[in-house]
Amino acid sequence: VAGQRKLVESTTGHILVGIFVLLAAAGFGWLLISQGQGPAKYDLIAEFDVLGSINEATKVKLRGFTVGQVKRIEFRHQPPEGEAYFLVVLGVEKRYPVPVGVVAEIRSSGLVGESYIDLDVNSAGGVSLQPDSHVEGRSDPGLKGLMGKIGEAARKLGAAGEGIKKADLGGKLGRLTLDVSYIADDIGRVSASADSLLTASHEMME
Repeated sequence: VAGQRKLVESTTGHILVGIFVLLAAAGFGWLLISQGQGPAKYDLIAEFDVLGSINEATKVKLRGFTVGQVKRIEFRHQPPEGEAYFLVVLGVEKRYPVPVGVVAEIRSSGLVGESYIDLDVNSAGGVSLQPDSHVEGRSDPGLKGLMGKIGEAARKLGAAGEGIKKADLGGKLGRLTLDVSYIADDIGRVSASADSLLTASHEMME
């Protein structure tokens, strides 16, 4: 009887240990999954005609603060008339509502910096977008404007160089300098002649 009791107690102890290990493993696995998924998010779909260097996992920012990332990109080589070529699914954390009228802008941190999507809410309303709403997308206006200004300055500089070359400005400046030198020499000779004339006049008067 004593032996049977010890066997039952041993078996019960093994079962309890097994249950505890299973519960611990399940809790650890759930913790890993929940951390891997991150905060709860909702989707917004931004439409772009030109995508640039945007890809999956690109950061999504609101007023300079990261609120999500790009989840998926769909390219349509023949979109319906009036619609964009690229549909970019943005995963935004639920604690950050985005108002109606927001514009998703592709921006870069400098000329060669990291690209990201900025949610411009300057012209947006007060009502929040529903999940899976479509929003307008546009490429980086600042970078495009800067590159346009650089190109325009280069064209103007090239035109100025051609003008100088055609006008032979360097040769003209050289000839003008030589003419001024000749005039200065003539003035010097006239001055010397005047001095000689004055000296002769003084001698005659004496």
